[in-house]
Amino acid sequence: MPRIIDKRSDVAVVVVGIVYDERFLRRAEELGVDDHLFAIGGVPKEVVPDYLAAAQLEAHDLQGYGLGTASLETMAAGVPVVATVRDDNFLGMQLHSGKELVMVPERDPAALASAIVELLDNQELATRVGLGGRRLVEERFTLDAVTRQHLELYERLAAEGAAPR
Repeated sequence: MPRIIDKRSDVAVVVVGIVYDERFLRRAEELGVDDHLFAIGGVPKEVVPDYLAAAQLEAHDLQGYGLGTASLETMAAGVPVVATVRDDNFLGMQLHSGKELVMVPERDPAALASAIVELLDNQELATRVGLGGRRLVEERFTLDAVTRQHLELYERLAAEGAAPR
């Protein structure tokens, strides 16, 4: 956060959801950036779209575990996502940094800060990534898309004479 605030003193980080480990709050205080950090806590699911509508970007899933539901929901809303994720995170498809999201290396605070500042400063990039993320979710992760993929798999298996197990 100090690197981001150095470049963008107007930044506010809003943490929406239950906080199970508050060490980041203490660390923000130690670094003198706690006045830029707002931990809202758990909110009703129907309020989440309001937070997404106000967001300029989302940085979640920064431990390298892959993209979770929260990030996919954010992408579906057209909000650009910054994540530590491999380009082969999803079976059978390739993610592209700068297209569907912005990928940063694990444990690289300078790269994370740089990616966030670039998205905040470059509206064309933010729009492209936001739209690309929405398109990815619509094409691959909506109920219709997942149903279509399953049907295609079953049709292929049936044509090959194999039965699913």
